[in-house]
Amino acid sequence: MLRTDTGNFNRFLTSLGLLLLAGALVIPYFYFRNTDVLEIPDSDLQRMTNTGRSALTGRQDAIAALEPWVVGGGILLAIGGALLVIAGGLRLKAAQKSEDEETELRKNRARLELAEMSPAERAEQVTEKAREEVAQEERSAGTPGDDQSGWTLWTRQQAITRVSGRVKEAFEPQRLLTHRPKWQVRIEAGTEAIRLDGVFESADEAHPDILLETRITLDPAVMGKLARNVANDLIAMLSRYQAATKRPAQAWLVFVIPEESEVSFAAEVLDRARASLQSAVGQFGEATVISEGEVGSLPQLFEQKFSPPNPHVFWW
Repeated sequence: MLRTDTGNFNRFLTSLGLLLLAGALVIPYFYFRNTDVLEIPDSDLQRMTNTGRSALTGRQDAIAALEPWVVGGGILLAIGGALLVIAGGLRLKAAQKSEDEETELRKNRARLELAEMSPAERAEQVTEKAREEVAQEERSAGTPGDDQSGWTLWTRQQAITRVSGRVKEAFEPQRLLTHRPKWQVRIEAGTEAIRLDGVFESADEAHPDILLETRITLDPAVMGKLARNVANDLIAMLSRYQAATKRPAQAWLVFVIPEESEVSFAAEVLDRARASLQSAVGQFGEATVISEGEVGSLPQLFEQKFSPPNPHVFWW
């Protein structure tokens, strides 16, 4: 039996159009199939009783009167059915095109080279990050060069490498509910390479990927001055990632005060730095400010910031 498909609006339109087209054929067929009464000769009618003759002539008149309506209704049903079939077909074609594009995007995502950086690439990234941090802090302070406490470019590179390793170690024994972490990754998308401290890859498209950017500083007050520049760099990296992968993503900016800082900062100083960074990052992600000794709490902070309540997605 022909039924309309109500599970999808496009299919519903198409199936309804087919149903109307079927009605445009079936109704006239059954109407003209039962017109034998019109073939009764007048001589036979004259031999009938008045009641019989009146009943048959009344039926003949009714059939004749209905014929224009049946033919006209069949034509209208055929036109309406054809329009619905065309409209539903066009919508189905558009939906199929969108589905094909989504499938192609998933294939492109699978073809992207997402690999851990080599030691040489990682060393190069650390050097670039250290130089960038030094340059930003110099512009912020208005004085060139490293400070007088021995915080040289080399020691900064060592601190960046050590802190990155501890962040990775903090997550390794953890099993996040909705994301899988990957560290020091390089994404090749055409001629463009994106280098990331870490990517928390979402188990499904219901949750965005999280891009990790770690920074270090001896003085939280510097963070407030650098917040806008750091956030702009982070948002640009986020845009490049989304353009390359066609996946939703958010950023997680983690500023770490390394062991080299011998100052114990007051909570309000850290809160001001965190507020400045969060304001700069805005809707594009989250900002965290912690000491190196608190790096072990990052998995719990991640779950609080990025995992939805009662998640139903597990990697394991």
